[in-house]
Amino acid sequence: MFFLQSDVTLSAKLLELLYIFCGLICLYAGFKNLNDDQNPNRFGTFVFWAALGLALALAKFVPAVVEGVIVVVCIIPTLLKRVKPGHSNSPTKEEMEKNFEKIGLKLFVPALSIGVFALLFGLSLKFDVWVGAVLGVLAGVVVILLMNENKNKVRLAVTFVLIVLGFSAVFYFAKKFAISALVGTGFGVLVAIVLLMVWNKENKPKVFLNDSERFLSIVGPLSLLPTLLSILGAVFTKAGVGGVIANLVGAVIPSGNLAIGIVVFAVGMMLFTMIMGNAFAAITVMTVGIGVPFVLSLGANPAVVGILALSCGYCGTLLTPMAANFNIVPVAILEMKDRMGVIKSQVFIAFLMLIAQILLMIFLA
Repeated sequence: MFFLQSDVTLSAKLLELLYIFCGLICLYAGFKNLNDDQNPNRFGTFVFWAALGLALALAKFVPAVVEGVIVVVCIIPTLLKRVKPGHSNSPTKEEMEKNFEKIGLKLFVPALSIGVFALLFGLSLKFDVWVGAVLGVLAGVVVILLMNENKNKVRLAVTFVLIVLGFSAVFYFAKKFAISALVGTGFGVLVAIVLLMVWNKENKPKVFLNDSERFLSIVGPLSLLPTLLSILGAVFTKAGVGGVIANLVGAVIPSGNLAIGIVVFAVGMMLFTMIMGNAFAAITVMTVGIGVPFVLSLGANPAVVGILALSCGYCGTLLTPMAANFNIVPVAILEMKDRMGVIKSQVFIAFLMLIAQILLMIFLA
């Protein structure tokens, strides 16, 4: 069994538990919609979320063929446009204002904890425990400032000490067992849930389940897009798309001109990211096709070129609906009338930043 194998790291086992947990949430979303009489497509919605939940939870425990069949079943309701959000128990404006008055600016602490713990787990692989203690002191100061309305000095002191000790302990265990930043993200979510339950006794486990289902239903099948795009990048690389691009570009631009090679590489990163929706998926293909033969082979600094090329890709992220988690999900959550509203507001910044990255690459690489 996977969890009993001695050659599997603790980090891998914890990450698999996170995937199982995500699968269970998707299954909950499926059964909740199945029992929702107000959802006109409740059966299709159930099939989609239940199949996705099984695919996430059982990936390590079933043959690849079975997993493939589950994925095919998952996409059928999407193709037939039978996946719709059902009845939503979203909080009223009065409830949100009441909760904000109760929690105040401390509301940002659970939100930030997700990123903070991902960073902690990532840094722990390279730095000693004392770095975790220093970060704990900084985090403690921030929390104390957010709790400035609390006049109980003993409580403030205890909170500060617990934060420092907690950060140090997380740093120690993450370093000792080589726990990945992805697991840190999941740990940050758990910390956020605990904090919200402590600060507001009305936050029962069912509240988090229902809110998870609500946001999953708002995003819908688009929640799969980042995963599918990363898979597409691997497929493109395996299929040799980079070599094809190298041949096409080589027939158009002159060889030996570093500045032109950088411009083509940067613009190509932006355009290919717009197609794929993911700069990390695009950079593997574009580096093989343009970066290596037309930029790096002429003596450019790989570290500078790599990071700035990714930034050029991010300019493409601002301009494409394929980057659903950035440009489409906010439209759905905010119920914007213009589906391209987010992208339109980012066009000027995207091109301005692209020009800046090109100039930096030319002068620094």
